[in-house]
Amino acid sequence: MIYSDWEAIFVLTYVLLCGSLRATTTRDKTAHSYSMGITGWSSFYGMRIEGVMGVCPTENEERQTSDQDISNDQNNNNNMTRQYHVPFQHSTEKTKERREGHFESHRRKESTEVNSNCTAKLKFKQLYTLPEGYPIDHPILPGEGITLTVVNQRKGNLILHKVFPLSYYWAYWCDLQWYMKRIASGRIVLLTVCVSGSNGLRNTVKQLTEMGSIFAQHLTPSARWTWIFVKGGRTISETAVIEGASDTYVHTVLPVNNLPSLEQLTTNKHDQERWHYCETEDGLGDLCDEDSPASIPFTPSSYKNTSFNMLKYTPVIITAGRRHQYLYYTLTTLFAAAGVIPENFLVILGDAPKATTELLNILGIKYAVLEIHGQGNAKLFRYYRGVYNMIAERFPTAPTVIILDEDVEVSPDFFFYMQQTLWLLKEDPSIYCISGFGRPPDLAHNYTKLYRGVSQVSWGYAVTLDFIREALPIWLNYPEDKGGLYDYWLYEHVAHGRECVFPEFSRSRHYGLGVNTVDYLQEKFFLLNPLVPNAGIELNQVERLMLSSWHQDLTSSILNAKVLSGNPCSLTFLPKAARPTTFVFYVSMKKTIKNTPDISDYYLVAHCLGAWGLSPQWLHDGVATFTTSVNVTIHVVGVPYSSFAQLRHSKATAWTAENVSDVENKKIQDGLKARNTVLWTNMNLTSHNLMNKLLIPS
Repeated sequence: MIYSDWEAIFVLTYVLLCGSLRATTTRDKTAHSYSMGITGWSSFYGMRIEGVMGVCPTENEERQTSDQDISNDQNNNNNMTRQYHVPFQHSTEKTKERREGHFESHRRKESTEVNSNCTAKLKFKQLYTLPEGYPIDHPILPGEGITLTVVNQRKGNLILHKVFPLSYYWAYWCDLQWYMKRIASGRIVLLTVCVSGSNGLRNTVKQLTEMGSIFAQHLTPSARWTWIFVKGGRTISETAVIEGASDTYVHTVLPVNNLPSLEQLTTNKHDQERWHYCETEDGLGDLCDEDSPASIPFTPSSYKNTSFNMLKYTPVIITAGRRHQYLYYTLTTLFAAAGVIPENFLVILGDAPKATTELLNILGIKYAVLEIHGQGNAKLFRYYRGVYNMIAERFPTAPTVIILDEDVEVSPDFFFYMQQTLWLLKEDPSIYCISGFGRPPDLAHNYTKLYRGVSQVSWGYAVTLDFIREALPIWLNYPEDKGGLYDYWLYEHVAHGRECVFPEFSRSRHYGLGVNTVDYLQEKFFLLNPLVPNAGIELNQVERLMLSSWHQDLTSSILNAKVLSGNPCSLTFLPKAARPTTFVFYVSMKKTIKNTPDISDYYLVAHCLGAWGLSPQWLHDGVATFTTSVNVTIHVVGVPYSSFAQLRHSKATAWTAENVSDVENKKIQDGLKARNTVLWTNMNLTSHNLMNKLLIPS
């Protein structure tokens, strides 16, 4: 094949080195696996595409090839290449063995060797690297997870690379779904699963199938899979190993015409900056969408309301670093919120690459940079201390400040909510924060309802400058290596029993996954919380959140509530009501030697209701209030810890899991399991069955 001088040629080769098959114990039986692939020719943006698949070299051959590739690359141009041994290695070595075909399966030879060292390899004939300072993402273990790589269709350069640990069942599928939605149309996308990565695809399967994947909906938990396609276009190559292990590669030649960049086709300064930026970045949604690009600079919400006087002097701080895709999306939700005042925004950057500062320059948003060193939570602890210190120095006369992380999206009602509640910080000294973070999905029904309780600031919150100045001296003298999570540290060491106000229905949501993600907890209690979809919600009796009024109302509500009894994890526990009805349920809750509530029994109640129960957070004096349906409100009162326990009449007993019968204990276990159900798909699917599905008309 001959290419003209003006063609930029690059070769994409994904190599799945997943080891040899485990041979059966007797020699006369042969273990096999099948590799099925789809290849084709297409014309898209002037590309000529040829998809080829075949058998991968042996482990020793591959190691020799890789070592030679590294040597050749370094000799050719030390400045152009950067070796990433896991999960990618760049190479100039051409793949020698090819096998063409539209559908193809092959039986592997028997072998007694097992190679657990799985590596995905990307080879470029014309070498490109990620932008300077770009975070290099690696699997937790070699070969684990699903690898996403995005290539610029105009120039052939690598513009996005991320590994999603989908060997975990919970949460990470949302992140993959989020990124896939925000890749610009026309990009060349590569997805690879090797060793363990299809376990946690879950709802993303539907998205990938709608994008054109044939195999995504048929992958078994141990499947190997490679899909190369054009976003919004057609599949270039798709290969899957449904059963067992296999050494398989997909070889795709993509001769790309040297098409002019969009930067050259416009005279608008903002658009030139945008398209220049988008040549090396992706996952930014409409910013880099060539068909319907976002307007820049951002256009704030047109919602008009003259009552936003509380927000006029309130700075809005966004903490950010390397995750500029998250940052861009968060900023779009802030600008779409009613009452936004862009002049009040300040992005405080920690460990941020050039891509983040360039983005903010394009968007015209003010930012400041903190020099932070270290790693892990000690580094984050130091960073947030620096953020608080910068706020105190830059905004000494501000009455309050709103703080969000780069991976927190807000409801259109976010600023309207803050406008109605910020005054509580000044008027009630028992309140130290206003949080936009609300209840999990099963307990979020009322847009207008508010609560108060002991809590971390959570995500998307407001505090006073007095609280920041109170925290800083304690913070500066606290050992950094013992600080842990900064928001929990504030709750433990600075709040001193003061409470936060929070809504039932969230105005802010933590959608990102980072260094402290616990996948199960993230999905169950944070990631899927619904947001109020519209602005202008008038909150219900905000003035009754003042401590004396709250106690008065809570006392009256508990006294007039219907007493619930029975096993809180039973399927028949939750009452139904045709009209608004309040219930009370008493649970055993003793006081520990630290004067904190013993939540052993409360944990079971909360978890079976779908609420957070791993700590006493969101309790007010040992009482948690949940809206379990539109008409049902339940007060869970801890006995004897809560002062409200004295309202209990003599016949109402406090529930405890101690000494329950075997039947009742099984209800508890079943209730817990019901909220932790793991559904594996395609468990019994075989290559033969799949071939019949795909090739034989139904």
